[in-house]
Amino acid sequence: MKKTFVFALGLILFGVCGACSSSHDRADFSDTYLSNQNLNAPNYAQLREIPVPEKAVMDSKKTLLFGSDPLIGRLVFSAPYAQTGLFDFYLQEMPKTGWREMTAVRSDNSFLTFLKDNRIATIRLTSETETTTAILIDISMSRTIKGN
Repeated sequence: MKKTFVFALGLILFGVCGACSSSHDRADFSDTYLSNQNLNAPNYAQLREIPVPEKAVMDSKKTLLFGSDPLIGRLVFSAPYAQTGLFDFYLQEMPKTGWREMTAVRSDNSFLTFLKDNRIATIRLTSETETTTAILIDISMSRTIKGN
């Protein structure tokens, strides 16, 4: 009986903490992403066409890239920004590198899909904490969709 009570209390506390929201959901990324000119980290050398927020940390164990022209594969990052700000960041920055928006869904797990030539980039944003977001970007080839 006591174990059940402790388990139920833990679930309630987990739910309450998950419902908390941040007062600083939006972040200003205008000058803070790694542009093509300042890709300092060696891990970012292949990412000329994918905007990476400043202070983002790549998960090299989960990242798998093939080639650089064209770039395909999976990129996994963690960034110290709220999910809503990163959602807006990718909506603004992806077109600057030639990607065209196809779909965008803002939710607990937000998704954005972009098209460039015969490739599709799917971006999934998941809040890890109020101010940290997991970024997963899959870039794949498409045989049926012709580009811009």
